[in-house]
Amino acid sequence: MEIDSSLLTTYITVVKDFLPQKNFDVFFKNIKHMKDWKPAEVVGNGRGEIIKSIRDVEMINLINGELEKEFTKIHWCNFILHKFTKALEQYSKNTNSEKLFIKEIQLLKYSKNNFYNFHVDHGRTTPRTVSMIYFLNNNYEGGELEFQTPLKDKTLKIEKTENTLIMWPSNFLYPHRVTPVKNGTRYSIVSWAL
Repeated sequence: MEIDSSLLTTYITVVKDFLPQKNFDVFFKNIKHMKDWKPAEVVGNGRGEIIKSIRDVEMINLINGELEKEFTKIHWCNFILHKFTKALEQYSKNTNSEKLFIKEIQLLKYSKNNFYNFHVDHGRTTPRTVSMIYFLNNNYEGGELEFQTPLKDKTLKIEKTENTLIMWPSNFLYPHRVTPVKNGTRYSIVSWAL
């Protein structure tokens, strides 16, 4: 059976120049100086675990209270939450889906050799409807966002362009990964909505 892999792109939305350039430049400058990085977890069985053979990347939670002591970080967290919420509202209108709410936002830093194997974002213990990745830079090698086709015979590589937001359904039809970074540092923000 032949499956048209272009169907995969039907619900993948790309928003280029997500932030105004002036805001983006200041935001990205602040991110590169953050020092609160910790190993990212893999969520399964209702709890998070650090499993570096599946997901090897560092993160900072942008909501859920980790940054509540620094005013500048609070400002940027609220700004990003607002912009993601607006983009999510537009995605919901375009796909005729119900109103959704942001559950989490994480800032990610992929250094050399960091990666995240194929996975889907929705699960029994992590109900999610829409996934989002915001590319903050593109001056690195490797670190591609790839979706796997239903027959697992091909991958769809998303062009890495700084200041670009990618949105797609979190369900089993959209397994995706981040390939290992070969050189440089990949910064991104991920978020999920329910």
